[in-house]
Amino acid sequence: MDDKFQPIVLNSQLGQTMEKFKNVELTPFTTPNLYPEFEMPELPEFEAIPLAEHIERTEEYQQQSLEMLKSINQNTANLYTLVDLISKSNEKQDEVLSLISEILTIAKAKEKREAESIFKRVMTKINDTVETADSTIKLVCWATEIYNMVLTMLPN
Repeated sequence: MDDKFQPIVLNSQLGQTMEKFKNVELTPFTTPNLYPEFEMPELPEFEAIPLAEHIERTEEYQQQSLEMLKSINQNTANLYTLVDLISKSNEKQDEVLSLISEILTIAKAKEKREAESIFKRVMTKINDTVETADSTIKLVCWATEIYNMVLTMLPN
């Protein structure tokens, strides 16, 4: 029960007043009885709206939209990270581009074992090639995201 509302105590003045109206018949006070010459128009029949189904579909749609927006946000963040990584690694730019290209080859895998093999090879190359911790973290995170995404699309 809401804290703002209190139950009516029967021995209070309001409770006693309400008790007096307990057996009052309200039918004489309805529109047809108050205005006998007034004809109530026929209301058209409406199909019941499957409200629960509509609410469920709306919530699913909103959840899918939210997931898609999060995915778009994550993807654009990844693009910024990659562009930043390429532009800041002046002396090893070609090697970083090669690593990015190799990370994308994970998506070509036809089965999970192949994806895992490519992923391990890419991780080894990242560790052997990249010199700064920041660049290593960015590439490893991006490769892991690609790998996890590919795993969800591949058969066992």
